[in-house]
Amino acid sequence: MPVREFSADVPAWAKRVASAIYVARLRAGLTQAELAQRAGVRQATVSQAENDPSAMRLATLERILSALQLTLTPVQAL
Repeated sequence: MPVREFSADVPAWAKRVASAIYVARLRAGLTQAELAQRAGVRQATVSQAENDPSAMRLATLERILSALQLTLTPVQAL
Protein backbone atom coordinates (compact mmCIF):
# COMPACT_ATOMS: atom_id res chain seq x y z
CA MET A 1 0.00 0.00 0.00
CA PRO A 2 1.25 3.49 -0.76
CA VAL A 3 2.26 5.60 2.23
CA ARG A 4 -0.34 8.28 2.99
CA GLU A 5 0.82 11.83 3.58
CA PHE A 6 -1.40 14.30 5.39
CA SER A 7 -1.37 18.02 5.98
CA ALA A 8 0.16 18.93 9.35
CA ASP A 9 -3.17 20.33 10.58
CA VAL A 10 -5.07 17.03 10.22
CA PRO A 11 -5.78 15.59 13.71
CA ALA A 12 -4.26 12.20 14.54
CA TRP A 13 -7.68 10.51 14.87
CA ALA A 14 -8.66 11.80 11.41
CA LYS A 15 -5.46 10.43 9.89
CA ARG A 16 -6.28 6.97 11.30
CA VAL A 17 -9.86 7.08 9.98
CA ALA A 18 -8.76 8.40 6.58
CA SER A 19 -6.10 5.70 6.25
CA ALA A 20 -8.57 2.96 7.21
CA ILE A 21 -11.04 4.14 4.57
CA TYR A 22 -8.34 4.39 1.91
CA VAL A 23 -6.89 0.93 2.61
CA ALA A 24 -10.33 -0.72 2.82
CA ARG A 25 -11.36 0.85 -0.49
CA LEU A 26 -8.20 -0.36 -2.24
CA ARG A 27 -8.55 -3.86 -0.76
CA ALA A 28 -12.15 -3.96 -1.99
CA GLY A 29 -10.93 -3.03 -5.47
CA LEU A 30 -13.15 0.05 -5.62
CA THR A 31 -12.57 3.44 -7.15
CA GLN A 32 -13.63 6.50 -5.21
CA ALA A 33 -16.57 6.86 -7.62
CA GLU A 34 -17.69 3.26 -7.02
CA LEU A 35 -17.48 3.68 -3.25
CA ALA A 36 -19.38 6.95 -3.50
CA GLN A 37 -22.18 5.22 -5.41
CA ARG A 38 -22.39 2.43 -2.82
CA ALA A 39 -22.45 4.94 0.05
CA GLY A 40 -24.87 7.33 -1.65
CA VAL A 41 -22.45 10.26 -1.54
CA ARG A 42 -20.43 12.25 -4.07
CA GLN A 43 -16.95 11.19 -5.15
CA ALA A 44 -15.61 14.43 -3.67
CA THR A 45 -17.00 13.35 -0.29
CA VAL A 46 -15.07 10.07 -0.47
CA SER A 47 -11.95 12.06 -1.35
CA GLN A 48 -12.49 14.26 1.70
CA ALA A 49 -12.94 11.17 3.88
CA GLU A 50 -9.61 9.80 2.63
CA ASN A 51 -7.73 13.05 3.16
CA ASP A 52 -9.24 14.85 6.15
CA PRO A 53 -12.55 13.62 7.56
CA SER A 54 -12.31 15.88 10.63
CA ALA A 55 -14.93 18.37 9.36
CA MET A 56 -17.36 15.76 7.98
CA ARG A 57 -20.78 15.07 9.45
CA LEU A 58 -20.71 11.83 11.42
CA ALA A 59 -23.71 10.47 9.50
CA THR A 60 -21.88 10.94 6.19
CA LEU A 61 -18.74 9.33 7.52
CA GLU A 62 -20.78 6.39 8.81
CA ARG A 63 -22.36 5.89 5.35
CA ILE A 64 -18.91 5.57 3.80
CA LEU A 65 -17.68 3.27 6.54
CA SER A 66 -20.80 1.11 6.26
CA ALA A 67 -20.31 0.75 2.50
CA LEU A 68 -16.87 -0.68 3.31
CA GLN A 69 -18.21 -2.83 6.15
CA LEU A 70 -16.24 -0.79 8.69
CA THR A 71 -17.48 0.74 11.94
CA LEU A 72 -16.30 3.47 14.28
CA THR A 73 -15.37 2.21 17.71
CA PRO A 74 -15.47 4.81 20.47
CA VAL A 75 -12.53 4.87 22.82
CA GLN A 76 -12.66 6.08 26.36
CA ALA A 77 -10.71 9.26 27.01
CA LEU A 78 -7.94 8.97 29.55
